[in-house]
Amino acid sequence: MDLSALQLVLLPGKVFEGERLTPEYEALYRFWKRFWQKVYSEAHSEDHFNLDDFSRQDVICTVLYRGNIAGCLCHSYFGVNRESAKDHSYFRFFSPYFLQTLEQHRIGVVQTFEFLSIDPLWRQRNTHLALAEILIGCGLKVLRRSFADAAIAIARRDVNVHGKAHKMGYWSVEEEIVKRNFTCDTIVCLREGVKPHPDAQTLQITEHLWDNRLNSTSYTALDPSQSDASYNKLDEWRQAR
Repeated sequence: MDLSALQLVLLPGKVFEGERLTPEYEALYRFWKRFWQKVYSEAHSEDHFNLDDFSRQDVICTVLYRGNIAGCLCHSYFGVNRESAKDHSYFRFFSPYFLQTLEQHRIGVVQTFEFLSIDPLWRQRNTHLALAEILIGCGLKVLRRSFADAAIAIARRDVNVHGKAHKMGYWSVEEEIVKRNFTCDTIVCLREGVKPHPDAQTLQITEHLWDNRLNSTSYTALDPSQSDASYNKLDEWRQAR
């Protein structure tokens, strides 16, 4: 595997005509939709899958391999003390105890970690590459450069998302709760509590992807120092397909 052919792209939930990364955005939506329709179907929970969840995302960490999508992780921002946030459908996942925990830690703004999606060909047993953990690490780098106080997630236990996240500073507030027919933990990571990944190779790849990222969101704090070379590489992969 040529790891230099991996590319991290930060996309918004909405991309309008004329944007440079519109083809990648549309491909990402199809990938996300296909992936989660299958997951929810296998859990007999199809009615709970809402396609609108894609377009409400503020930042989507997307890893490409030669221009093709290998995986993604979605992020939205909420001011948890606001009525408009508390009434949002996303917060139906969380108990009063969880929200009290956020309040106790003086957490006012959160960055969600949602819809962690890995192409089956890119699962660790096939590639020996911890792509899910690399994406979580990239998402935490977004957190460190954002205005959020903490990251929150509903982490599936059947695929050990909670265990992967614990390596990088998350802790479980509630364990083994059932949401939409999935057994999950509700987890939190404070911005100042982010830890580097304990595996040297995983950390090195995460750092490389982050240093060479493309940012197509409106958050200028996420801009890389140099991006032209990365765009040129992406153009080459498009032409090769």
